Amino acid sequence: MAPNTCFLIKDGTYAFNTITVNISADHVYFIGESGDPSKVILTSNGFFADEAPDFDFFHIANNAHHVIFANITISETRQYAVKFNGLTNMGNILWHNVRFINNATRDIKGVGLMEAPACTVRYCHFENTKIPLITRCSDGSCASDGDYIAGMDIMSADSWAIHDSYFKNILGASGGGRAGVFMWNLCRNVWTERNTFVNCDRSVAYGNYSSGEISHDSSYIMNNFILPGAGNAIELYYTRRVRVFNNTLYGATTTGSIIYGNASGGGANTYGEIKNNILNGSISNQNATAPDTATNILVSRGNAAILARWFPNAATGDFHFSSDTCRPLNRGTALAQVTLDWDNAPRIGTLDIGADEYNNNTPIQFMPEEITTIQEAYLSPASPNPFNPVTCVRYGIATAEAGTPCEIAILSLEGRLIRTLRSGPAFPGTYAIQWDAKDDNGFQVASGAYLIRLTVGSKGSTTRAVFMK
Repeated sequence: MAPNTCFLIKDGTYAFNTITVNISADHVYFIGESGDPSKVILTSNGFFADEAPDFDFFHIANNAHHVIFANITISETRQYAVKFNGLTNMGNILWHNVRFINNATRDIKGVGLMEAPACTVRYCHFENTKIPLITRCSDGSCASDGDYIAGMDIMSADSWAIHDSYFKNILGASGGGRAGVFMWNLCRNVWTERNTFVNCDRSVAYGNYSSGEISHDSSYIMNNFILPGAGNAIELYYTRRVRVFNNTLYGATTTGSIIYGNASGGGANTYGEIKNNILNGSISNQNATAPDTATNILVSRGNAAILARWFPNAATGDFHFSSDTCRPLNRGTALAQVTLDWDNAPRIGTLDIGADEYNNNTPIQFMPEEITTIQEAYLSPASPNPFNPVTCVRYGIATAEAGTPCEIAILSLEGRLIRTLRSGPAFPGTYAIQWDAKDDNGFQVASGAYLIRLTVGSKGSTTRAVFMK
């Protein structure tokens, strides 16, 4: 495979079976042509395949840096869907709008001591509709490893970002699946933010209780919606200076606990901060020195009905506040790192506790007529328009559209993608989102007219905004 190669993949289903795609060059791209990952499906040897040896789907080898996976589905892999199979010069890998469906061991696997900095996972969908068997066979032997499954299992990650993605049903055979995001063994400066986790055995695990090394240094878990599964929502083992800020963890029949410690109850974590979180569960400290736990709201299961009033759409993992009378509003501690909320919208004034900032909608000139039920998705005109530095649009999602793919994107007048503001499953309701005239790389765009496009399922709406420097 030569450097600077782009595979532009047409809609269809492509069965690779037991073929492993080995990437050993830089600037290699796998991109779905239509932009809809549900229409470009790559399948491997099967979730339940017991073969010798197990086949990985994609290998990222030494010197495979600046690789892009975009707008595709990677599915039905018995082992690893994507594995870092080298140790050196593998950084700047981007997964954008990728669906990982029914991969039986790991969707993304990073090995120890690898050199793969500055990787990004954004607007991706991780979901299993199958559960591993308790006993699985590989390489001619069988073991009871049905809980050996995770969404991402990454070691030695440096400056990774996992944001605006969706993790659902990452489940082991006995409720012991590793996590949607499992990052450990010499990781640093990892940001897991603005994601949604629904019914995963564990949602986010920074560290491994069986490890004796520092698993994370100076990393963040922020602004996530977490509907817990069988296990703990967040686990921290052998971490240093990890911040858990402004997450919402709630399930009507589960307990969204945060574990801060190690298996033996020693002082493995240091300088931790757990602030501005909402959870119906506990923060369990197993260290000699407790973390800083300012302004969290902990609600027992017996009082979970309180949270049900705050979050009427909680069953889908939607933890937007229902009204401005909810207790967490304007009760949070100011944190320099927390300037946006789950919607990637600015937080205004005193922070709300949790991942949603209720009162961050910019006033706009146009509002749809007051309705009690949204019949279909709508998009308002941008306001102010022209604008500098920020404009805002309001949009609505109908109940019938819940769970369908939803994206809000900024395009040039020629249709070139400038920025993806939000991508993931649609949640019914009315929302506002802002654009700060920056592209996906954080650079300010040139003066001129741009299109703001809302796509819900197969339907789309577009409005125009003019940026003036």
